[in-house]
Formats: sequence, C-alpha cells, structure tokens
Amino acid sequence: MLRLNSKSGIILRKKKKWSWLKAFFYIFVFLFLVIESFIVKGFFEKGSKDLDYIIILGAKVNKTTPSLSLQYRIEEAGNYLMENEGTVAILSGGQGDDEEISEAQCMYEQLTDMGIMAERLIMENKSTSTSENIKYSSKWIENKNCSIGIVTNNFHIFRAVGIAKKLGYKKAEGIAAKSVWWMQPKNMIRECLAIIKDVVVGNL
Repeated sequence: MLRLNSKSGIILRKKKKWSWLKAFFYIFVFLFLVIESFIVKGFFEKGSKDLDYIIILGAKVNKTTPSLSLQYRIEEAGNYLMENEGTVAILSGGQGDDEEISEAQCMYEQLTDMGIMAERLIMENKSTSTSENIKYSSKWIENKNCSIGIVTNNFHIFRAVGIAKKLGYKKAEGIAAKSVWWMQPKNMIRECLAIIKDVVVGNL
C-alpha cells in the first residue's frame, strides 16, 4: 500500500511539472506572437512629410561598402530626403573593428553620391547600439518636441521608435526600409528577444 501511494505521488508530481511546463510554453508562444504582431505593424511606417530630422541607424559596413541591410536604409533615407527638402538627416553609426570607415561616414558618402547636399547631413560616429544611435543623435536636435523619423529596416522599426519615445521624443515615427528577405526569419526571432531584453533593462 505504501509503495502504491509512493508511485501515485511521483506520478502526480510529474503531471504537475508537465502542467507548469506546458503553461510556460503557451505563455511564451502567446507573448512571442503579440510581440511579432507589433514588429509587423512597423513594416508599413513611412513617416510624415517634412519631418524636422531623420535619424538613419547604422548597420554593418564591409570595409568601405555598406551591407545590403545598410544599403536599403540609405536608399530609403535618400528617397525621403529628396522628397522633403527641409529635413535634416543625422547619420548614426560608429566603426567596428573590421570596418575601415564608420557607418556614419559610409552613409554620408552614399547619400552625397545620390545628390543629397552635405549641409543637410550630420555624422554621429560613436554609437554601437540602437539606444546609443538615438541617444547620441540628440546632441544635434534642438528639443524633444521636434518631429523625427527613425530610418531602419522594417523588422527594427517598432523597437527603434519605442526607444526614441522612451527617451522623450514625443513626435518620433518610423520610416521602414525593406530587409534582406532570406534573413527575415532569423531577424524576426532575434528582434523579439531584443525587445524583451530592452524592456527588462529599461530601454523600452
């Protein structure tokens, strides 16, 4: 009888353990889907006309050539600047160990080649993360009531705009550039985890 009760107790404990694991799994899946829905919503943001500033977030530079992700950001920013001639662009991105020029310098060269006047381009070349991109760019923005557009790849818009608003920019909007399609599944998963991390550390 004791042996039977002991076995029953073990079975009950195992069932309870699996119930908790299943509950945790379902909560995680629900949270993942909610976050992904916010990320997808950012895909369609193109920014209002005549923003005071746009901040172009840096990405990988291959020696002196922009990666495809950065090239898409530059093209989107260039198109916006050509259509909105009063907007000033802050090019935000530092220099990695394997990059021969800073991300800001790379963006500057590409945009001037597109015909954007150098007087409209400000280089911020110290940042190494999304939060630093926006924080360090604030040095050139007169006040936080200015309208700003954050230019980055579509999967990155929700987090980048959220960080800007957390830093006090009330009129922050996204300007979504396309992404490298074959990297999108990985980017979407990584971005979800990055959002959770930024919430935990207080960036969002």
